[in-house]
Amino acid sequence: MYSVELYVNVRRAVMVDQCSEREAARLFGIHRKTVKKICQFAVPPAYSTPFGHSFHEHPATYSTMIRPGQSERSDARFSG
Repeated sequence: MYSVELYVNVRRAVMVDQCSEREAARLFGIHRKTVKKICQFAVPPAYSTPFGHSFHEHPATYSTMIRPGQSERSDARFSG
């Protein structure tokens, strides 16, 4: 994941200073496709879990998530 400062600097170089995407990629040491994606999206992507939920969601939503087969094992564990 790239820092917010890199996003700001790349977007400024390409959009304000009229630097080409190829030149910006060379200048910042990142791939041209990365520069293109940075210019397409104004905000860096948020981290997400393997389930597709963002870390910015309320923690109570994680307690309600049960993986397939998890309830059977927990029932067997607490039944006796």
